[in-house]
Amino acid sequence: MTSKSACKITFARLSDIAPAEIIAHMSDARVAEHMPLFTFKWNMAALDKFLAAKQACWNRDGFGHWAILCNETYVGWGGFQKEGDEWDFGLAHKPSCFGLGA
Repeated sequence: MTSKSACKITFARLSDIAPAEIIAHMSDARVAEHMPLFTFKWNMAALDKFLAAKQACWNRDGFGHWAILCNETYVGWGGFQKEGDEWDFGLAHKPSCFGLGA
């Protein structure tokens, strides 16, 4: 991964990221450790459901989750999602990118 000081952070739509990239990211046991609700196997069907749920947030609320890029390379995703009357913030980086942020 690029050094932290040379990382230009930008954002993209999750649907613009190669499916295999997100599936590999979310299938990593080190990521699952921090996401206890992910009790299923990540495959194309799970990814389609995930992307549809994240897009539904955008459609309903006008904002939601983004793919996070470092120097145009996918490093994870994050954003806000309304759960009932409260807002949740989710952030999931690839393990090779842990510690990349400030």
